[in-house]
Amino acid sequence: HPYLLSMLAVAVSAALTGCGGDDNNDSTSTTLQATAIDGYLRNALVWLDVNGNNQLDSDEPNGRSGEGGKVTLDVSGVENPSSYRLLVQAIVGETVDETRGAITQTFTLSAPPGVAEVTPLSTLVDQKMQQVPTLDRDAAVAAIAADLGLQPEQVLGDFIASNDIEVQVYAVN
Repeated sequence: HPYLLSMLAVAVSAALTGCGGDDNNDSTSTTLQATAIDGYLRNALVWLDVNGNNQLDSDEPNGRSGEGGKVTLDVSGVENPSSYRLLVQAIVGETVDETRGAITQTFTLSAPPGVAEVTPLSTLVDQKMQQVPTLDRDAAVAAIAADLGLQPEQVLGDFIASNDIEVQVYAVN
């Protein structure tokens, strides 16, 4: 899949790149757990994009990822936080990839609403949903899985914790 790998590389180096996974449908929760993954990204900026402008605004829940790319966002002021996209910005000079070391280029990853693991593949799913608004998440996942020759259940989630080498190769590329 040389074409797909080069498209994935373009997507990763472009502004929006992604990661995704678990549904958190508990609308009464005041916190949202998320994970930033390219390798696990430590000290990346993570935010809930409530207004959908792909920018961190002062009123949007945000935080910095810690060990293992984990972050807890205070979403007490947000009704239905799982209905918004998560964005992760890895910043040169600040963010560290726990697998490969300091990042050398600033990039952004995203995840569709309800997905808490933000990865390059969740970014592809999110981009597909942005491009084709009629697609639901399952349909977008199925399309990305077909494009990459993966099973749909491999597309979203923490591919490091699940030790999915096949997905790790796509994510790195």
